[in-house]
Amino acid sequence: MTLRRPWLRMFRADPWVLVALAALTFLASLTATAVPRAMSTVADQQLQHTVASLASYEREPQARWTHDLPPREWADAVPVNPWEALEAGAEDVRQSRPSPLRELLQPAQFLSRTSLPVSHTPDFEASGLFRVNVHPVLTPSLQSVMRLVEGRWPSGSARPYEVVLAEKVADRLGVDVGAPLGEHFLLVGTVRPADPGDSRWELFDTGDRLSISVDPNLGEEATVTAYLDPGFEGSLFEQASTQWVDWLWYPVDVTRLQGHVEVAELERQLTSMLSARHTLVDAESAPDGLSVDVQFESALGAALQRVAKEQQAATTLVAVVAAGPVGVAAAVLWLGAGLVVVRRRSHLELMTARGASPEQLRSMIALEGAALGLPAAVTGHLVALAVEGVSPWWLWAVTLLIGLAPAGALAVALRRPPGRPARSDLSARGSRVRLASELGVVALAVAATWQLLTQQGSADGIDLLAVATPVLVALAAVLLTVRLYPLPLATITTSAKRGRSLTAFLGSARALRDPVGGVVPTLAIVLGASMTMLSAVMIGTVTRGAEEAVWNGNGAAARLSGGITDEVMARIVEVDGVTAAGRLAQSTSDQSLSADGGTESVRVWIVDDAMAEVWAQSPQVDAPPASLFDGDAVVTGGDVAARSGTASLGGVGDVRVVGHLDRLPGTETTSRWVLVSASTWQAAGGRVPASGLAFVATAPGADLDAVGRELEGLVLHGRASTVAAGLARNEESVVVRGLTTTFVAAAAVTGLLTALAIVVVQLMGSRSRAELLAVLRTQGLGRGQARGLVGWELAPAAVAALVIGAGVGVGIAALLTHTLDLTGLTGDTQAPALFVDPAALGLVLLALLLTVTSAVTVSAWLAGRTDLAQALRIGDER
Repeated sequence: MTLRRPWLRMFRADPWVLVALAALTFLASLTATAVPRAMSTVADQQLQHTVASLASYEREPQARWTHDLPPREWADAVPVNPWEALEAGAEDVRQSRPSPLRELLQPAQFLSRTSLPVSHTPDFEASGLFRVNVHPVLTPSLQSVMRLVEGRWPSGSARPYEVVLAEKVADRLGVDVGAPLGEHFLLVGTVRPADPGDSRWELFDTGDRLSISVDPNLGEEATVTAYLDPGFEGSLFEQASTQWVDWLWYPVDVTRLQGHVEVAELERQLTSMLSARHTLVDAESAPDGLSVDVQFESALGAALQRVAKEQQAATTLVAVVAAGPVGVAAAVLWLGAGLVVVRRRSHLELMTARGASPEQLRSMIALEGAALGLPAAVTGHLVALAVEGVSPWWLWAVTLLIGLAPAGALAVALRRPPGRPARSDLSARGSRVRLASELGVVALAVAATWQLLTQQGSADGIDLLAVATPVLVALAAVLLTVRLYPLPLATITTSAKRGRSLTAFLGSARALRDPVGGVVPTLAIVLGASMTMLSAVMIGTVTRGAEEAVWNGNGAAARLSGGITDEVMARIVEVDGVTAAGRLAQSTSDQSLSADGGTESVRVWIVDDAMAEVWAQSPQVDAPPASLFDGDAVVTGGDVAARSGTASLGGVGDVRVVGHLDRLPGTETTSRWVLVSASTWQAAGGRVPASGLAFVATAPGADLDAVGRELEGLVLHGRASTVAAGLARNEESVVVRGLTTTFVAAAAVTGLLTALAIVVVQLMGSRSRAELLAVLRTQGLGRGQARGLVGWELAPAAVAALVIGAGVGVGIAALLTHTLDLTGLTGDTQAPALFVDPAALGLVLLALLLTVTSAVTVSAWLAGRTDLAQALRIGDER
């Protein structure tokens, strides 16, 4: 028969659930497209932030080589640096690199500088200096990186050699344009940097300024850079050779990398470049017959490794947490499709009575779902393109699947001919097929967990095993909940039967005999609760791990490096806000440690006894035990085998090993070391060597930035670091901020979808419930009792699923913390420990409970508004 007209009438009569499914499809497609795009942008921003945070001398691949030019009177003038040949060779090296490394590297820059300066005695009254050390420099980009302030550019190779100086340098030296600069040079102009932010001024710190050093006996001397004509030829001296140090580097511009960058691949390309030797000029092309072969070095590779680890961990966690909203959305879609069939049951029965076959009904309802779902999914995808980022091609395939999901759900929901539904009692036994399938899921979850716990390392990109395992564990928990839930519910029903509460008895009995729950709604609640708890625990673990990394890297609230004398220590404790301070020094030679029949060579670190108070006020530092400062006690570290008991330490004698540390907070150590207190070391006749590190504890609320500035002023060339600065850097992490935002958004969306699933479940059973309540209301059941009856149907299953889901979430967090490499997110060398904040988890659990309670309350309120006359009339018609 033709179903077009009756189907249109049926749709117009009740379109809202299908429209809601289309809206859900739109949101799912929007999220599925927008999240990868946003994560790609976050990853690119973190890459740019990390690379930009490196000094130019760390990030930019550079190479150095030297060449000697003979005295001018011994040989004809020979070009010092054949710029054209070198530039062509360096560009060939860059162009031969694969993408994206080729785009990351900018055209090479060159500079030649004499290995030894040319020194002279300046006018002391004009400069206040007793000596000036001049480094002549050649660079082909002189006129592009500098702007002429006064005078002219240098030219020629005749003595005195024409040079230009940075404007500030000339002023400090008291040299005017046209005046000699020692006996070898003539100042013909002053310049200033065209771009003060150019990375070359970090590479060559005297390129635009002078360096002042102090001799206690003679006073101040300056080291400066003087720029020669880029075409300068020959040696500086008539009767002596000149050695030139040639410097080549590739500026790095990470902003040129458009779209999502595969950081791991970029790191591999850079490693390949750094490990090989490159010929810039071969022997045949070189004017002096000597080839120029170079090998580059850069610390950028280590930074890229950190970024890759960070992105991999973040992507894996996002994929795991996404299982929450994705699974709950799928459950809501499934329930919504079932609700459509339930609400149309009378129309479908009528069309079946008029000759429509089940295949025709399924085809029509599937076409209806596709007609609404596909446009909604495509629209969501197009709207998501407004989010900055890049989309892989396969996202369109995902959009297509999302668009067809309503059609598939509706067709499956109508898998049976419409008719009066039969009673389906809950049971803990079930069929053999059900038992076998559930045991298979549980076995698969156990196997995946075991494989995840025992795997060695992880592959590049998303760890699929880490993504799949939490979902399998949650699904196993759902199946166990559904199977075991009837047991306590039957006990409650038996107890209520003997009691006086009609509402409790009828509600629990109905929950057993005509349940609104099942695998799908339970899956929604368990997934929602577990992934929300997982998000809260992982945010806390990563945040806590990053804080502990800062504290252990710094060793205390503040750290001062430099020459730490007794006088400096006395002044440190007088700084406003400082409550305790102590020093750490290492022995000048290794000592032997004998224990359990074995002997090891160890480096001895000596720590002031005052460090006991410093570490006591630094709770997030993995500090040695306080018993270290008892007599004859030591703490071993690193790869030392002795972890407890007695031992013999060279320079001390018999000692007690009271603990072991993997690392010594606040400093870098050798692989084997021992920590001993200064009092123990001195009691054995040892002398505490000079210390270069002091650690400071501060009062709560102290201004650590101000403390750091005061500490730096206590030591010449001292450097202070504080945990406040480290924590501020953590807050700048783009990936961690994006991860936190994603977790919070996923938790909020999951909570809303979970509430929606509970309401949809209630609506699915509304017809049979309305008929029952109508009969009971005519026999005296109150409206409040009717709401309580619905609450009994929904609340026990919801609360059980909520509790189990919360426990599963914490368990999954523990599993991921143990198996995933989160050091990229925390910035530490050691994996963070699981951190469970009872207050935060209590708030999350309370929010989940309020969400479920609100959904149950709304469902009960809707059921309480039953139209008695309408329900009784429909019951009579049936």
